Amino acid sequence: MSRPNKRNTDIYDIIAANIKENRKKANLTQAELADLTEYSHEFIRRIEAPNIKKYFSIDTLVQIAKALNIKMEELFIGVDPIILEEKIKEENKRWNKQYFIFFVYF
Repeated sequence: MSRPNKRNTDIYDIIAANIKENRKKANLTQAELADLTEYSHEFIRRIEAPNIKKYFSIDTLVQIAKALNIKMEELFIGVDPIILEEKIKEENKRWNKQYFIFFVYF
């Protein structure tokens, strides 16, 4: 597996910051969000933690958005659509599948 370059890491960081912001708006702790999503507290903590390599799936984002009662698109606010499209193409190549195709336009 190749290491993500800085631009790809930035996408994960932006999404993680949006998760944290929306969690706080919902007055939820990380543990409460973990319970609602059925993920571990450690997993949620690692997603939100700065300076930690992050990897999470679209399924994870769907579950988090549902738990926060927001549209999944809100987790992508601040992500450059061109960089996102490049990331999607890269993931499609890596996995040789089409299930990563999904575009978010703001």
